[in-house]
Amino acid sequence: MSDTSRKLFYGLPWGQLILVLGPPKTGKSTLAGSMADVVPAERIALLCTKANEANSWMYRKHGLSERAEIYSDASWDPEFKSYKATAWRALNQRIISLTGSKDADGIIVDSGTDSIDLLSHELLAGMKVAGKTPGDTGDLKVAGAGDAPFEYYGKLKAGAQRFMNRLVECAMHPEAPKFIIVPWHTQAPSEEEMTREGTTFEGRTLPMIEGKYREKLAGDCDVVVYTDIRRTVVAGKPTMQHVIQVMP
Repeated sequence: MSDTSRKLFYGLPWGQLILVLGPPKTGKSTLAGSMADVVPAERIALLCTKANEANSWMYRKHGLSERAEIYSDASWDPEFKSYKATAWRALNQRIISLTGSKDADGIIVDSGTDSIDLLSHELLAGMKVAGKTPGDTGDLKVAGAGDAPFEYYGKLKAGAQRFMNRLVECAMHPEAPKFIIVPWHTQAPSEEEMTREGTTFEGRTLPMIEGKYREKLAGDCDVVVYTDIRRTVVAGKPTMQHVIQVMP
């Protein structure tokens, strides 16, 4: 479909993938839920990686909570030697099913942080490491491909990139575009990463994700929104403001 013949999608020529970065409790889910102020709530798919993520007041306000789809590894419990990891594939299959679908105009994946944790579960289960954490891979050799940590982080980066590629393809589908919002927790960059600020990433925060892909993740999105809480004292009284910064 050419740009001249394309019908506008809520006033825009196509959909958008929006990454919302910020510390916990700074309004990421509230901002994501405000999508329902533009897109009818019944046209939004809410995909949550934990049951409590669906409990945001904005999701409840618009009736999204009761239709939320939960993707979590309830049986993942290394302490009790339970290593069943199925949610990562189920979440990705759901995104694939929504790509090109005209049953929804918006998707919220809450949260991106825990989505990558689901990928980590699948990778660690497949590597059959006793402790089931990246640190427990030690010097384990895997199929002659070198040490296990190297393989783990390589697969984590590749899997995270494929995940974001799927979201981009879903958002930008020519016949059925979507608005997709992904709230994501942040962490401070390391000293080594700070030397690359302005070159490989912008801002002074990075998405909470292991490995090198966290410097690239924001660049795979159309819009990045940073959320924060600013506490000040005005006329002797403490005040609190929710602050956002939008970067196209």
